[in-house]
Amino acid sequence: MQEINESEVEESVVEPTKKAVKKDQVYSAQYISDLREESKNERLKAKEKEALLESTKRELEEKLSSERVSYQEELSKARQDKLTAKLETAAVAAGIRDLDLIKLVDSSLIKVGEDGSIRGINEAIEALKETKPFLFGEEKKSSSTANPTSPKPSKNAVLDFSSMSAQDFKNYRNSAVSRRGVTAEHYEKYYKEK
Repeated sequence: MQEINESEVEESVVEPTKKAVKKDQVYSAQYISDLREESKNERLKAKEKEALLESTKRELEEKLSSERVSYQEELSKARQDKLTAKLETAAVAAGIRDLDLIKLVDSSLIKVGEDGSIRGINEAIEALKETKPFLFGEEKKSSSTANPTSPKPSKNAVLDFSSMSAQDFKNYRNSAVSRRGVTAEHYEKYYKEK
C-alpha cells in the first residue's frame, strides 16, 4: 500500500473546503436590501411593459375591428352600386319608360353571391314587364337622345322646307338657332323686328 502524506490530504480535502467557504460568504444587510430593491424595480418595469403591451394590443384590435366594419360597409355599397347599375342597364334594354320605376322590381328574384356575382336581374325585369306592361315602351338596343321628329340633314344637303310640316320647320329652326348660342325667343324678336 501506498502511504498518503499530509500535504496530499491537505491539497485534496482542505483546499476545496476553503474554496467552498468563500462561496458561501455572508452578505451584508445593505447589499441584500439593494438586491431586493433592484429586483422589485425590475418586476415593476416588467409589469409596466406588460400593461403597455396589453393596451397596445387592445387599441390594435379596436382599430382592426373598425377597419373591418368600414371595409364591410364599403364592400356592401360597391355591391349595391353594381347591382343598381346592372339593373338599370337591363331595364333600359327592356324599354322601361323611367329609371325611377326600377324600384318596383321584385328584389326577391335577384340573388347576389358571396363573390359579388348577380343572378336573376333579367327574370325580375321580365316579371315586372309581365305584371305592369304599361311601364315599358319599345325595347332599346342603344340609348339615343336625338329628336326623331326633327330632320337630320347632312352637311352639304339642301333642305326642302316646303315639304316640312310647320312643327318640323320650327324644331329645325330652334335647333339651328340654339347651336349658334341664340335662344328661340331672341331669334323671334330679331326676326319680327326686320
